[in-house]
Amino acid sequence: MVVKRKSISKIANAEKVTNSKHVANEEAEEDADMQIVQVEEENKALSEKELIAARAKELKSMGAGEMKQLMENLGLKTGKKEDMIKSLLKHEAKERVAAQEHKTKIRAVVVKKKQELESQSPSELSKLCEKIGIKGLRSKEEKVQRLLVHWQEHNGVDNALAQIAQEERSKSSGLWTARSFRRCAPS
Repeated sequence: MVVKRKSISKIANAEKVTNSKHVANEEAEEDADMQIVQVEEENKALSEKELIAARAKELKSMGAGEMKQLMENLGLKTGKKEDMIKSLLKHEAKERVAAQEHKTKIRAVVVKKKQELESQSPSELSKLCEKIGIKGLRSKEEKVQRLLVHWQEHNGVDNALAQIAQEERSKSSGLWTARSFRRCAPS
């Protein structure tokens, strides 16, 4: 019986060593994942350059008639083929930047709404859930998640973006009118 106990303890020790190696491997993989993320960020910048180079090559292979029609459809000036390629690449780069800014705004709106929901008490969240017909949720996280999904599905993001745009317009028009009144007012 003593031999069996020793063999069992050896097996247990071997499992501990295996588990510690497994944990060490997982930590190494997590570190590698972090490095991969940093490399991916560098690759995104490279991919932008590669994208521009590939698009330029594609545009150079395009016929002059096709290029002119494309430029006219986008409302850009036509001219020499090289100039059209440069202006089209600039136009497409501006569109990519605008799309990225839009994604950033959407993310900010969603994060703000989530923080707003998380700041409420569980009883307030329960009332909101009942109001929209969601029942049977127990944890605060579940309630916040479901309310956030409901908000997104019912044009919450679009409405929030529209409200932000309206506030920006009213601020800029308010500044303009205040400036114009100062200019028009007698001294």
